[in-house]
Amino acid sequence: MNSIDEKYEQIYQRCIEICPDMKPLIERIRQIPPPQYREREILFKKIKSGDKKAKNRLIEMYLRNALHIALEAAEISSQPLEDIFSETVIGLIERLDCTATYKNYSAFIRAGMRIKAYNYVRKNDVKFMSYEDYCEKIKGKYYDGEGLMIRRLYLEQLHETLSGVLFINLTDREKRVLNLRFGLGDHDKHSHKRIAEIFDTDKKRIRYIEQRALRKLKPSFNFPNNLKDFL
Repeated sequence: MNSIDEKYEQIYQRCIEICPDMKPLIERIRQIPPPQYREREILFKKIKSGDKKAKNRLIEMYLRNALHIALEAAEISSQPLEDIFSETVIGLIERLDCTATYKNYSAFIRAGMRIKAYNYVRKNDVKFMSYEDYCEKIKGKYYDGEGLMIRRLYLEQLHETLSGVLFINLTDREKRVLNLRFGLGDHDKHSHKRIAEIFDTDKKRIRYIEQRALRKLKPSFNFPNNLKDFL
């Protein structure tokens, strides 16, 4: 096994650790034959003429790159690996459908996957803020008393709903991490770094516990739409 294969074996194992449900998919990706000498260049030319088999083969070849990019994005965010991976694959397909010609087409494709993955993370990185913080944020832009009240009620309802479900199907550590992360109950909101300090561990471990807890909550309850979107 060469160094590249060893690197991807580590990536596969880490992905399965974070998201066990992806194991069958990862096993299929692991079995995809690696690109042969000059195969990419030949396939790039073929897809320009509409060769669907060439496109499918290129998609297969880039899936492990997509998995690597998705894992990186998941490790630095609180977003589910499987969702980021889906977005990354969409970025791959969009770039393969692009008719423009680039000198380094492979780099163009990888950049498209990375952009799609991190755009998804930024779009879905839900950060709760206090009512006072929200008022401070919009100060000087406009004043909407009704809007402020609606947002305040929304946050209170969301926190109340989350607090109500935390005691079901979660370990004590998972409950505490979510309480600290989202400022539930009597807790203030804390960063991953601060929670890691409290638990005497690292940020990656706290992100993993948070993701695991949210995955437990996601399928188990008939949440309101706004909470479903959050989870």
